[in-house]
Amino acid sequence: AFAIETRVHINPTFRLLLSTRIIPPGLAFVAAAASTVYVLRYLYTNALDLLTNLVGVAYPAYQSIMCIEYSELAPEQVYPAECGGGPMLDRALGITAPNLSSKQWLMYWSIFGLLTTADHWAGPILRMFPMYRIAKIAVLVWAQHRKYNGAAWIYDTFVRPLMPPSSSLAQAQPRTGDDAKVEVASVDTAADDQLRMQFSSPMAPSVWDSIGSVGPQPAQAR
Repeated sequence: AFAIETRVHINPTFRLLLSTRIIPPGLAFVAAAASTVYVLRYLYTNALDLLTNLVGVAYPAYQSIMCIEYSELAPEQVYPAECGGGPMLDRALGITAPNLSSKQWLMYWSIFGLLTTADHWAGPILRMFPMYRIAKIAVLVWAQHRKYNGAAWIYDTFVRPLMPPSSSLAQAQPRTGDDAKVEVASVDTAADDQLRMQFSSPMAPSVWDSIGSVGPQPAQAR
């Protein structure tokens, strides 16, 4: 207690408070310590939130733009060897080629949106776990890193088995537009051929041939 009193009297702010004779030295020290802990906790929380947003948005947004612009090119064309094999950030992360997979980045943004929604609605509960934000940053890095492609792995492992195969959808989907017109025309042609066979014989001309032959005939030479 004597040491605390001595430190309180050394600090100019506490000396000013003590000179007013309003707040006891011990109470002033406890209030200052509690305020310091609160400020540090607030800075820690907001710094992790900012870091989470930077990690979760900055690099994936850059790679998504690369995927939109250069998805038709080969990775070595986007990161040529004579240019050092890619930007400095990619080289620092051990990435030697861009990830131009639309499946990877579409699934990644779905995961990021799901985590953001959970953080918004269940934030007070999740913040009770001290390592929640660190774990969230680790999951985002794993999901976006070229070496792991965690977002694509989640899609192939959990999402894709729940989706119907594209072949079954192609067979069940009705044809529309030009394909439907071609199919109807082929059906009509088949029906016409069937009627032609019913009303014709080898000895007698077809009704359809006789109808088609009506009209001016060319003059025959006498």
